[in-house]
Amino acid sequence: MKKFKCLFVLMLAVIVFAAACGNSSSLDNQKNASNDSDSKSGGYKPKELTVQFVPSQNAGTLEAKAKPLEKLLSKELGIPVKVSVSTNYNTIVEAMKSKKVDVGFLPPTAYTLAHDQKAADLLLQAQRFGVKEDGSASKELVDSYKSEILVKKDSKIKSLKDLKGKKIALQDVTSTAGYTFPLAMLKNEAGINATKDMKIVNVKGHDQAVISLLNGDVDAAAVFNDARNTVKKTNQMYIKTHEF
Repeated sequence: MKKFKCLFVLMLAVIVFAAACGNSSSLDNQKNASNDSDSKSGGYKPKELTVQFVPSQNAGTLEAKAKPLEKLLSKELGIPVKVSVSTNYNTIVEAMKSKKVDVGFLPPTAYTLAHDQKAADLLLQAQRFGVKEDGSASKELVDSYKSEILVKKDSKIKSLKDLKGKKIALQDVTSTAGYTFPLAMLKNEAGINATKDMKIVNVKGHDQAVISLLNGDVDAAAVFNDARNTVKKTNQMYIKTHEF
């Protein structure tokens, strides 16, 4: 597979908590309990914690990976914890805004939207193992990543300008690596307005974007660097029939 790497360094997913964490009844109870022991010790202490991830991978696969966090957090916090994956990149922002989700793992664009709407505040920034220029995994922990546009190895697409009129797999509009920055690069470097000059195919999960490309459903795929590794790890039987 060939790739056109965006020259944007993106902040890794951030862990945020809903502003005024908890539902309205919980907040009312908290205000009315200013004299109890919880209030004296300071800080909001929910009776249950809801945690949500964006569907950066196949939702089923990601949820299976995230579920052990329920048990771990519940043990550490001493309260029930519910971990889930949002249906898309936008619903998690709305869920935090309406106080249905207490803690969210958000990519940069989604966090910016949530913060601007006073729905979330920054708690932690994620780190993960980096990716080398050739796409192989690195043992170095990093807090940033890049976006890239992939095409098949035998594709006639040789430059960004060749993508005009082609079909591209993208994530939801609030996906930083899978939508926002790739479209900005196409516009700035190739003069392509993807929403007008290309056929956009929205997929859920960067791994699904890679698979759509391998299947020939699209001509290119915008993903985080390097989503191919995710597909290799989770779809070993599938990868045997395709060459990366």
